[in-house]
Amino acid sequence: MKTIWKFKLGTADNRQTFAIPQDGKILWVAVQRETPCIWVEVDPEAPKCNRQFAVYGTGHPMPAANRQFVSSFMLMIDSCVFHLYELTAERLAEECTEMQTVKTEIRKIALGYDLKYKINNMRMETYLAPEYVQLKKGHPELRFEEFIKEVIEVRDQARKTASEG
Repeated sequence: MKTIWKFKLGTADNRQTFAIPQDGKILWVAVQRETPCIWVEVDPEAPKCNRQFAVYGTGHPMPAANRQFVSSFMLMIDSCVFHLYELTAERLAEECTEMQTVKTEIRKIALGYDLKYKINNMRMETYLAPEYVQLKKGHPELRFEEFIKEVIEVRDQARKTASEG
């Protein structure tokens, strides 16, 4: 079942990355309570992909990159106009593949620990820190919080499957 997710944008002239389910469709870009946001129609069960966006103010330099215009929006009672771009599909497909590879590696790590013993999250973070450091060498975009969250989800799902079978 599809749903709509909201992501808050910054206005600095830099890249912003959001983990959006694959094939997420941008519906709208607007300002809500003085915060620029994008609304994306997603299938929450689909694998997530890192999608990168850049926001540029009118008249600001735009470094050369493969990007596609998404929309413009105004801030400060319409006195500042910003323009949202997304990296092109070729780069997004590359990043989706990279993200799936990371998830596969995290799954192997998570399932490498005995599922019979419920390790509390604090102890698990201590046990898994060396694994995270090793994985981060090949995937510098990986954040520790995301790594631990994924490990917990994989372990919980594996426990549930084991108890049902």
